[in-house]
Amino acid sequence: MLDYNNFWAAVRGNVPVEGTIAGYRYRTGVNGPGSYLLTKEDQVGRRRIKSTQVFERGADGRISPAEAHVESTGDTGEMEEIVVWGKRPKKDGGTGALGTLLSIIKRDPVSGDSVGISVETDEDGTRTAKPVVDRGADATLSQDMQSLFYGLGDAVGSTIGDLVGGSSTVGRVISRGVFSVVTARLGLLLAEAISSGSLAAGWELATVGGIDQVLDDIDVSIRDAGIGTVSSLLMMEFADALGIDGLAGEVFGVAGSSALGVVGRNIFEHGLSEAFRGFGSFDDLFANSVPKGPGTPGVQAGAGTLAVNALASFLGQKLGSLVISPQTQAGAVLGNLGAAAGTLAFTVGGLGTSLFGTGATFFGSAWAASNILFPGVGAFVGFIIGTFLGNLFGRKKPKVPTADAETVLSFDTGYYRLGAVNSANGGNREFVTSMALAARDSLNGLIQAAAGDLDVVPVSNTVSPTQKYGHKGNQVWAEFGGQRVNFASADQAVDWGVLRAIKDTRIAGGDILQKRVLSQTAQESVAALGGDLKVAEDYAFYLRNRELINGLVLEPWNNLSQADRDFFTANQAVVTRLLARAEVAPSQADLTFYSAHQATVDRITNTLKTSEFSAGWMITLQRAAELRLDQFAPSDFYGGLRGFLDSFAVAGEGAGYGAVSLGFEGAGLRVAVAGGRGCSGRCRGRRRTAPRCWSPTSRPAPAMPCGRPVTG
Repeated sequence: MLDYNNFWAAVRGNVPVEGTIAGYRYRTGVNGPGSYLLTKEDQVGRRRIKSTQVFERGADGRISPAEAHVESTGDTGEMEEIVVWGKRPKKDGGTGALGTLLSIIKRDPVSGDSVGISVETDEDGTRTAKPVVDRGADATLSQDMQSLFYGLGDAVGSTIGDLVGGSSTVGRVISRGVFSVVTARLGLLLAEAISSGSLAAGWELATVGGIDQVLDDIDVSIRDAGIGTVSSLLMMEFADALGIDGLAGEVFGVAGSSALGVVGRNIFEHGLSEAFRGFGSFDDLFANSVPKGPGTPGVQAGAGTLAVNALASFLGQKLGSLVISPQTQAGAVLGNLGAAAGTLAFTVGGLGTSLFGTGATFFGSAWAASNILFPGVGAFVGFIIGTFLGNLFGRKKPKVPTADAETVLSFDTGYYRLGAVNSANGGNREFVTSMALAARDSLNGLIQAAAGDLDVVPVSNTVSPTQKYGHKGNQVWAEFGGQRVNFASADQAVDWGVLRAIKDTRIAGGDILQKRVLSQTAQESVAALGGDLKVAEDYAFYLRNRELINGLVLEPWNNLSQADRDFFTANQAVVTRLLARAEVAPSQADLTFYSAHQATVDRITNTLKTSEFSAGWMITLQRAAELRLDQFAPSDFYGGLRGFLDSFAVAGEGAGYGAVSLGFEGAGLRVAVAGGRGCSGRCRGRRRTAPRCWSPTSRPAPAMPCGRPVTG
């Protein structure tokens, strides 16, 4: 037996020597200079423990453990339990931080059947666990069957998750993640129970890893479901932006979301630097499998292969829908489930090779057979069978022609545009499109009334005030903010949607008075709203020419006695309406008031109506007050303080925002621009209570001493 000095001399000199030292069997020179192997076996009761260690010299010259392995085997009576724990070097062959490997397996020493779990933790801390099944030489359970039942369970769970999640995207993602894991494990249970004839064996396989592993699987499943959902939504938006619709849009979405899903999973599993792993070369992109990357053992198909596979399944299902279409909800559900099951049966389950032969090719390619022919045919056959069976159940609803079209706000231009158009069962696409376009034109006209004829209108909306216009059979409807209302005509539906959308359109800057009308309107038709906008326009003209108009209006007023003035002031609204009864028919209440005070009213109206000019302006001012044009409104500050100041055309004053100052002057708010070409705007009214704001207008005004027109 060598002593320690001779042992270390053999290690440093890379001399291959075997022997025993300190109870260990050793062998030097196993991996170059400075390397050696130590092994030791012990018997503890009925358990045999064997340990193996490999030491190597690192780049720094130090000798340290490079690999370790411990195997513990014990006879527990009926089953032999094997526990293996070890460390191994990094995949690139270097030394340093080592991964770990742990497996716990129970094996029948008579039949050789084994079942257990293998857990591997890589250098970056990623842990992967998978069931281990070995039925021995006389095995009846194949890996294909296990994978098939697992995949079927996953598909069933995803379908259940969609139904449970309902209309909530987040709910569907979570439900799919949970149910797919549970039903996939039930698939393993069923596969093992069928092959072994033992439900207990199936349960043991399905529960490998315990509750902790199930929770880990659910976490990964929810993550993957979320990645898939986000990828699909992004590709739908991308297709819409590119103007790709119909079947081409669907194909674009399926292929793109599949590839984008691979990018998302790469980022979560390996980090942002590995986002495009598998996209580096043509061979990697369309390989049946490529390394999953640092930190995660196992393999995954190339991104191109996954996209082609998904497209083949989609087109197979699409062709199946030409043969038979779902007539009930059960038909729709089982049709989709059948397509997934058919794809699995032809690819994983071996049905494709059974029908087309083990050496099957498609256009001369075995790759094309496994990734185009098998999934395409499988989805086609599965969809037809599933839809046929589903149509046997549930009450068939009559096909009702339906169609709808959206009007959406474009954040690029600040104007509305036509959105998605859908139809089913012969619905009238042209009709609903015309409704949406009419709404678009009305909304854009109203926006221009407030913002001016701009190519791009600044808006502060974060969400589009989207309306949807449609029909179901002969019933016309409009939808806004989740509320759908039926109407007798298309014009009524368009008016309803436009008036609600314009109130939610947050125009930054522009004409403050017009914006107050749009944001606070209670009208039920666009035509009536147009009348209110005309009042705002007239009111703006009055504010720019206040002194002149007030002088003309007050001339007949000054001819009234003090008693008549007091009477008019106390009953201003009704007397004003009576004054204008030639243009506006008085109400019954107004006529009753007139009968009770005829002499006084006649004297006042005869004096005041000497000027139709005065009467018109009195009506305008009365209506302006009713529309609250003389009060601050939230719409004044769309876009924040900058949006408020933009209504004063600060840029047109030749100054920046830093030159603007705000302050109270008596009972009014004063807006001043230092060094500007014009004068300041001033807001008058009661401070902190129902303020009346005088603000600028975008329309030209008669020349004023200060140059820049200011409205109030």
